[in-house]
Amino acid sequence: MSEESETPAPDVVSDNRLRLDAPYMKTFFSLLANTLLVSLINFTVWFAITFYVFLQTRSVFAAAMISGIYLVATALTGIWFGSLIDHHSKNDAAAFGGVLVGDVRGRAGVVLDNPRGASSATSPHRRSWISAQYGSSSKTRLLVGP
Repeated sequence: MSEESETPAPDVVSDNRLRLDAPYMKTFFSLLANTLLVSLINFTVWFAITFYVFLQTRSVFAAAMISGIYLVATALTGIWFGSLIDHHSKNDAAAFGGVLVGDVRGRAGVVLDNPRGASSATSPHRRSWISAQYGSSSKTRLLVGP
């Protein structure tokens, strides 16, 4: 065997390394930061919902059910939603998602604003969230109701 080295030259090895200052890495770091921010906000909202349920019910079981629903929903929908983004144009998927979220929020607002039906909208016993919290009673109420 000859004494020639079978390992690549040092400058070839350095070219195969990941360069953090490359132009495409700016996009990667932007996406990484965006994902971190969205995940943090999502976790915080679900924790707030779980904690609110615990404070209202004083039931660890109810809080565990909310946490379990979050865990299962995230696990079951994550890959499917990711495949939708990969399969379709990202702009089309974002536009459809925005319309869908707006529709769901609008429908939820109508239901939550008037849970007893249209006839109770003029009822004197109907309370909104603000009047339930800051109404004429001396106690602060957190639940909607007469």
